Amino acid sequence: MARGNEGKQIFSDDEDREFFLNNLEQNLRQSGYLLYAWCLMGNHYHLLLRVNESPLGNFMRQVNSRYAQYFRKKSKTRGYFFQDRYKSIVSQDQNYIEQMVRYIHLNPVRAGICKTLKELDNYPWSGHSVLMRSRTLSVQNTQDVLLCFARNKSEALMLYRSFLKDGLKNEPELHTVIRQSNRDSENIHHTGCWVIGNREFVAKAVMLDKEKRTRLREFERSDVTLDSIALKITRRYGLTREDIKTRGRENKQSRARKEFSFTAHRRYQFPVCEIARYLNISPQSVSNLIKQGNKKEEVL
Repeated sequence: MARGNEGKQIFSDDEDREFFLNNLEQNLRQSGYLLYAWCLMGNHYHLLLRVNESPLGNFMRQVNSRYAQYFRKKSKTRGYFFQDRYKSIVSQDQNYIEQMVRYIHLNPVRAGICKTLKELDNYPWSGHSVLMRSRTLSVQNTQDVLLCFARNKSEALMLYRSFLKDGLKNEPELHTVIRQSNRDSENIHHTGCWVIGNREFVAKAVMLDKEKRTRLREFERSDVTLDSIALKITRRYGLTREDIKTRGRENKQSRARKEFSFTAHRRYQFPVCEIARYLNISPQSVSNLIKQGNKKEEVL
């Protein structure tokens, strides 16, 4: 979720909303993320995404910065556009995706923009309208969402809509947790603000977060950089650091690029976008290199 600075409106008209969705679509295709639910409100928006190895922070920066540039140019304004950092929650799959979808898609009704569920069916700025087939958005993954309810599409739509209706009558506890996360800054000591799931899932998320922070501190102290990683890998292949930035088909350069991308991202936690800038290629290309890279991490 991202909110306008000082609660200011981030969408002034439908042209703004369409630009945002087009921008979102481009970034989703580039990142390979899946979009399950979304909603554009006056001063904020919500997304439900299934992410991959490409860091969420890079994706959100691309989405927000391009839209902010567009809006500033159109309105001839300056200064901060979005309020602080976006808010995010990592969620377990089981029994939570449906609830997240419901929370996001019911936002216009809770805010009074749509008075009834029937009005929401035709509200064009929520993923609910895509599920109800009153608008289209090619990057929205409706199939996986409907499969949460039934295999038959017509039955799934009926059960999904009934599920939303129940959410209007009885607000689940999960909604309170999400709202608290949206209001508060992220706090690693307060897991309710950034992770939702059963006890085992939350414990694992906390452990992985702690391990990642420890590794990053160690890498900072040892002065590990993309240059130093590239130098050690290229020496082993008899190449230079500039060679690794040259495309090649199944030769030493291509093997070195794969190993470099895999090692920099998986072992040293460098963001995909930083590796992409270093190699002068797209983030999607880096993600492909990481997948193809040597699965055995080298001790550098």
